[in-house]
Amino acid sequence: MENSQSKITDCMCATDASGLELVKHGTKNFPVGFYSKVTNSSEVPWHWHDHLELEYVEAGEAKITIESMVFTVRKGEGFFVNSARLHAVFPDKDYISHTVVFHPSVISSNPESDICRKYLEPLINGDSFAGLHLTEDIPFHRELLSYTRSAFESYIKGDFGYEIDVTNSLAKAVQCLAYQVIHTSENNYNVPDKSILRVKKMLAYLTQNLSEKIEIEDIAKVAKISTTECLRCFNKTVGMPPIQYLKKLRIQKAALLLGSSDDKIIDIALACGFSDMSYFARAFKESRGMSPKEYRNSVR
Repeated sequence: MENSQSKITDCMCATDASGLELVKHGTKNFPVGFYSKVTNSSEVPWHWHDHLELEYVEAGEAKITIESMVFTVRKGEGFFVNSARLHAVFPDKDYISHTVVFHPSVISSNPESDICRKYLEPLINGDSFAGLHLTEDIPFHRELLSYTRSAFESYIKGDFGYEIDVTNSLAKAVQCLAYQVIHTSENNYNVPDKSILRVKKMLAYLTQNLSEKIEIEDIAKVAKISTTECLRCFNKTVGMPPIQYLKKLRIQKAALLLGSSDDKIIDIALACGFSDMSYFARAFKESRGMSPKEYRNSVR
């Protein structure tokens, strides 16, 4: 039987105008994606998806942000991201991790089933449960890490019926998570506030208008707030001012286009909102450590 390891990839995060991830995880009939992030991988920018996400760390460390939660994961640890939650990953150069991203329908596709009503819905619709930093110190965290590794290992082996083994591991993970939501009184999870909804709107505007001239007033107007509140919301959630993040998004898009298209560098700069080529070259080198031309040559 063909070993599934050859199908493991580093997930490239592409999003639509709302920040919704466009990557198709797994297949229509088995909506589970498996990814390995290896040394020197770039950061995963702010995005969200309808899937649940479990990741465990093999080496190195990374700063994880899940809405207003911020923590560092290290070797032996991991994290969980609930459905439709904004999150981002900022790894160091030695970071190696393994991720399982799965749609709730892999556990049960019938919204009227007891599995959906009793376990999936309370978990996914639990307003206070955005995600978790999984450590070896807490028993149910250890269980979740074990289920994540088991699902990943079953996929890599690719034995007959591996889909059943993967589904069993993920179902146990959902059972464990749902129990915590329903039966514990712990309130150490992320409590969402209106800043998150505002930032989602502002991220959507930035992503949709990368090639346009954008001022702080334009960004604030989208969320119907003052520029002061705009700065506060963005700094609280994303960790930097919106104009600085806009520059980061533009550089990320430029890097993607440099590696995936044959467009002229000046056209890529313009498409990413840089009207001044000197500024684009300087900003790109500051971010990537090399000129746009050098970067294009290095990734081809």
